[in-house]
Amino acid sequence: MQLPAKIYFILFILLYPYLLNSQMNDGAKVENVMAVYIYNFTKFLEWPQNESENFYIYVLGNNPLTEPLEVIAEKEKILNKSIIVSEITEIEKITPGSIVFIDSKFQSKSNDISALASEKNILTVSSFNDAVEKGMCINFVLDDKKLRFEINLKALENAGIKPNSKLLSLAVKVFN
Repeated sequence: MQLPAKIYFILFILLYPYLLNSQMNDGAKVENVMAVYIYNFTKFLEWPQNESENFYIYVLGNNPLTEPLEVIAEKEKILNKSIIVSEITEIEKITPGSIVFIDSKFQSKSNDISALASEKNILTVSSFNDAVEKGMCINFVLDDKKLRFEINLKALENAGIKPNSKLLSLAVKVFN
């Protein structure tokens, strides 16, 4: 019997932290789960063509999310490209066709980041209150002590990124 792709995605999300190397043995850390989500989002999104040799994931500021993203980057590819994870403080360094993670410490830059995302086809992923209302594409939320995500369709459209219906069905909330 074949399992639908949605079930494979859910199983992958749940089990991937345990498959990472020994640095990541405690799979319960929220940063580990966020990193896996961010990596898997790319499988369910369609970006405009980008000629870059690498796929960049930027993390604003010094953030514990960087380490698990780097572990994934060592083992995986996105769009058949090597993954480069970089912590930055200046949003001008963000390259086209990439991902940028913004947490609550940088929410004051959300308007500038949202405008940049529209210009450069950037997926914005965040973890702060009202992030989708402030123009972020995907925002992590805690729902009954479980990490979930909400999606802003308008922000994705503005960034030129098309979500797969499977991704939309997994979101706890989809904003138009």
